[in-house]
Amino acid sequence: MDKLITSLQNPRIKELVKLRTRRARDRSGEMIIDGGNAITLAIKNGFRVSTVYLHGEAGTEEILSLARERSIELCHVTGDVFTKISYGNVAQGFVALAVKPDFSIDSFMQDRTADRYIVAVSFEKPGNIGAVLRSADAAGNTAVIAAGALTDICNPNVARSSLGALFTVPTAVVRNEAEAISWLKDRGIPVYAAVPDNGEDVFGIDLSGPCAFAIGNEHSGLSGIWTGDPEIKKISIPMSGQIDSLNAAQTATILTFESLRQSRQKDMK
Repeated sequence: MDKLITSLQNPRIKELVKLRTRRARDRSGEMIIDGGNAITLAIKNGFRVSTVYLHGEAGTEEILSLARERSIELCHVTGDVFTKISYGNVAQGFVALAVKPDFSIDSFMQDRTADRYIVAVSFEKPGNIGAVLRSADAAGNTAVIAAGALTDICNPNVARSSLGALFTVPTAVVRNEAEAISWLKDRGIPVYAAVPDNGEDVFGIDLSGPCAFAIGNEHSGLSGIWTGDPEIKKISIPMSGQIDSLNAAQTATILTFESLRQSRQKDMK
């Protein structure tokens, strides 16, 4: 039988709210997932969702079926309780509790390969990482490495802004940027550093094969460990207007889809 929670003072509710902070997530090894679509993708892709909290009945059929099929606890909550545990105006009436996945480089891409890798270097904004994950999912066969990340990949804002792509895209987190470079080089994957200017025109070089794009945050860009490495080619997106740079997530999208376009064009020949 599904549980019902009506009290704002329920200990489980208090602990769930704390998981909006990184300290609590790091301490407990758990994370929050907002929204039915993201929760559904997490369950379908084998992530360890332990409890689904829901309010209302609209659009619950698939999640209820998945949860019961996989013995995931279901807790119905009142409107006041849901307002407390949710982020802003969540129309989809679902919040889930899950075990934080293993995003270590050691478990990354085991028995899998990708055509493209996006290396998000020291991204500060969860929304930018979420947008990168969405682009990676849309392009297909693309993986993401968060290197030297200043944000927590398990921040609920990452899962929400990615529309659940956090659970569909192979993802690794490394604090040491050199570790990401070493991992890619060891596998023979060419690495390209995206710079605002003085790089090779991205539309004039061959990106049809496996490749990795390193993209820095919007405040400081890429450090010398990327731009000073002679084995890493610097590339730029030509700019025709009066601004001199693009949003980091936009840059990732353009580079990823240019690589995909070239790869498809090569396959058609």
